[in-house]
Amino acid sequence: MKKFSILLLLMAIVIVSNLYAYQMNSNPVQRANKRIDGEKLFKSMCIGCHKCDKEYTGPMLKGTKSRWKNKKAMYKFVRFPQEVIEIDKEPYAIELYQKYNVRHLSYPSLTDKKIDAILNYCGN
Repeated sequence: MKKFSILLLLMAIVIVSNLYAYQMNSNPVQRANKRIDGEKLFKSMCIGCHKCDKEYTGPMLKGTKSRWKNKKAMYKFVRFPQEVIEIDKEPYAIELYQKYNVRHLSYPSLTDKKIDAILNYCGN
């Protein structure tokens, strides 16, 4: 009987903790207020080719927003660079490709807010 009681208690703890985790992840107010860490994203996704304040394999990211006339194209370029170059024929994207002669990696999972967080970290 004692083992059964302990098992029930453990099951209750697991169920309550899972419900709490689900509630925390599904609450839209908490999701909206969750801060996006631009520094962490930059260091995990961008630092291999970009620096914030100087040119590297790719352009420096500081001032990026001011260099793109078409902001929608800027966001799309981060997610689907070849499409912006080859299909959309975005002039600034073509200029970047010709200057650095490197294909930008695709990051389809980066939202506009995440891209903004990265650029804000770098000084935009």
